[in-house]
Amino acid sequence: MKPNSGRFKKGEKQTAEIRKKAEETRLKNELWKKKPTYHGMNHTKIYNCWRSMITRCNGTAGKDSIKKYKDKGITVCDKWKMFNGFYEDMGETFKEGLTIDRINNYKGYFKENCRWATKEEQANNKRNMVKFNVNGETMTLRDISNKFNLDYPKIRNMYANYLKRYYYKFIPELCKLIPNTTISEAQRMDFIS
Repeated sequence: MKPNSGRFKKGEKQTAEIRKKAEETRLKNELWKKKPTYHGMNHTKIYNCWRSMITRCNGTAGKDSIKKYKDKGITVCDKWKMFNGFYEDMGETFKEGLTIDRINNYKGYFKENCRWATKEEQANNKRNMVKFNVNGETMTLRDISNKFNLDYPKIRNMYANYLKRYYYKFIPELCKLIPNTTISEAQRMDFIS
């Protein structure tokens, strides 16, 4: 009989490899459990908001995040790459029900360009949002429909139809719906959502 030359008998190698992997996994889990938490805020809403911001900008939140954030150069400032820095700047102003919003959507995430906003405020702060000056006040189509009690889908569809062919006719048509107002274009993009 040959002496064992470090080889495993049939079936024994597989078991040894499984045991080795299980031990490695156990050690990693032990290290993970011992890993210090400096802020103690894991799984809070503000922490989840920060983590989502980081994954969007790193492009790890999916293909959409690569297209909308990473490819457009939207980054997180160095201080905010660690949660403690983010919390130091934004933690005191955080309120339940708000999410992080960039004031200028062409710039990244840093203290001077970020605020806590409602979903409605964020919807009005999109790159593709159309804005009009109505009696000196900058308003979106939704703001106009709310203020003047107009049917939003109707004016949105009206805008979309005029945008395709006769954009210059849209503002006079909108003025007909809202008597005694002056409306001019404040900002126009090539599409609306």
